[in-house]
Amino acid sequence: EHGGQIHLGRAVERIRVEDGATVGVTLADGSDVPARWVVSAADLHHACFDLIGRQHLPPSLVAKFDSTRPSESAFAVYLGLRGGSELDRALERFQTSHVCFSCADGEYVQLALLSKDDPTAAPPGKHALFVGGLVAYSEWEPFKNDRSGYRARKTAVADDLLARAEEFIPGLRAHIDFHDAASPLTYERYTRNWQAGTAGWNWDPKLAPRFRLSHDLPLERFYAVGHYVFNPGGVPTAMITAWHIAREILKQRGAQSTEHFEPYSVLGE
Repeated sequence: EHGGQIHLGRAVERIRVEDGATVGVTLADGSDVPARWVVSAADLHHACFDLIGRQHLPPSLVAKFDSTRPSESAFAVYLGLRGGSELDRALERFQTSHVCFSCADGEYVQLALLSKDDPTAAPPGKHALFVGGLVAYSEWEPFKNDRSGYRARKTAVADDLLARAEEFIPGLRAHIDFHDAASPLTYERYTRNWQAGTAGWNWDPKLAPRFRLSHDLPLERFYAVGHYVFNPGGVPTAMITAWHIAREILKQRGAQSTEHFEPYSVLGE
């Protein structure tokens, strides 16, 4: 309504940089989109190395990335369940929608009854269930070029998760109408997050960077938002950074000057 354009299904191939400032983006189909400001909500590692390009990064920032790690990835099974008296009684074990359950062998599994908090997540009388857990991306990376091995591994891990879930929900598999699984390679393909990270940077403070982008990446007219900007990440961080940068850009537009922009600093500094 205000004259903007949304390019659905057209990936950004490059953030264009001229004379130390971003001037727009190039899409995967080769078309250029000029812009006064470029705001990236992408994984910061992907944005810097793949979209901006290493040649535009200060050596100190490259060194900081080399010493950090993303958050762990995950393997998950998404289930659509048909209701029934037996299943409904079993689902009463969900006092809240999210459960972390310790299995008989000491391993744990995470379950989320998505339709408990949001009944629209499944048709009437049915249920939507997430079953999963954190896994190492390195365990799945070798399967990138081994499609048959990948499928076999994915099926085996999904079956193991369902068996564990049945320890918490007896008879679960008899009620499955829909079944889909996602590995770290699935999450990497859909999100483009570095090593399929699920929550920004690593939860270990020793492996998580602290950014002051005005100092670490002195690139004019470029802003990063999302859960990779500050650690720990998550939805609140993503929302706060987007709100902060939107206000900053509106302030710059109000000043009617595009010659120089003061880069933002860490919130609270």
